[in-house]
Amino acid sequence: MTDTAPQRRASARTKRPPTIIDVAAHAGVSRGTVSRVLQGGHNVSPASQEAVHTAIRKLGYVVNRAARSLVTQRAGSVAFLLSEPQERFFEDPNFTTLLRGCT
Repeated sequence: MTDTAPQRRASARTKRPPTIIDVAAHAGVSRGTVSRVLQGGHNVSPASQEAVHTAIRKLGYVVNRAARSLVTQRAGSVAFLLSEPQERFFEDPNFTTLLRGCT
C-alpha cells in the first residue's frame, strides 16, 4: 500500500482554481456546453444547464476575465488620453466631473 499523504500535501500546495474543463467533467457535459451555459444557455437542454450550474456552485468556479478577454478580444476597459498638462488636469474641476460621468 502506498502512502498518499505526501501527494495530498503537494496537491494542496498547488491547488488551482477550477477551470471550465473541470466544470464540464463534473457536470458530465462538453466544454462547449459549459461555455454556452455561461453565455446565456442558448441551445442547451434544461437538464444540462442545471448540471452545469450545480457543478459551478460545487466547485466554486468563477469566470476568468483575463482568459475571456483573450478569446473575445475585448478587455472591457476604457482609456482616456488627455493632452493637457498635469497641473491643469488637477486644477480644473471639469476634468474630474467628466471622468466620473464616464464610469
